[in-house]
Amino acid sequence: MRDPLKVVALTGTPGCGKTQTAKQLEKQGFKVIYINKFARKCGALTAYIEEMDTWEIDINLLSRKIRSTISPLEGKHGCVLLEGHLAHHVSCVTEIIVLRCAPSVLYKRLLKKHWKRDKVWENVEAEVIDLILLEAMQTGKAVYEVDTTHMSAEKTAEVVKDIIEEGNKEYKPGRISWSADFITLMESVKDAGKLQKKSGPVHRKHC
Repeated sequence: MRDPLKVVALTGTPGCGKTQTAKQLEKQGFKVIYINKFARKCGALTAYIEEMDTWEIDINLLSRKIRSTISPLEGKHGCVLLEGHLAHHVSCVTEIIVLRCAPSVLYKRLLKKHWKRDKVWENVEAEVIDLILLEAMQTGKAVYEVDTTHMSAEKTAEVVKDIIEEGNKEYKPGRISWSADFITLMESVKDAGKLQKKSGPVHRKHC
């Protein structure tokens, strides 16, 4: 008997390598839904947050639209990959893979996106406190975490594929801590304290 369709959330703080990893898996034949693009297309964006240069997403509407999109595949063997930092909130997800990145590296990656500094710092803080990992674990679904700090997209895709196909226990949560790296980052970034005070809510359902 074949296993049922898997709906895998490939999630993590922005800058951890989700999109490039998903593109590698797409080349290998995986069906990928890119959450941010899909949300725009299906009308799930609800409000623009000017100070953060981002959009809020209606997760319930997004979940319904995704379920409708993949319904023809239900009952069939295979995997649908949902890529995005909100993917783990989608109701039809069966397992979750959280990509992680050391704060010092993530900070530099996000600055290269030309984001506002407070938005950069908000996301670094989210990574430090394991926010997305904790949200994923609260769903009660199978969760894995992968440290991509020194991994290429190709290698990360290889690891993700192995998790999907084999459920590799090596990547069960609880092995990653950014405390020391974050202290180093705080000491090296002069405006860290100011940004930390300004950042407010550390995470919202936005894209």
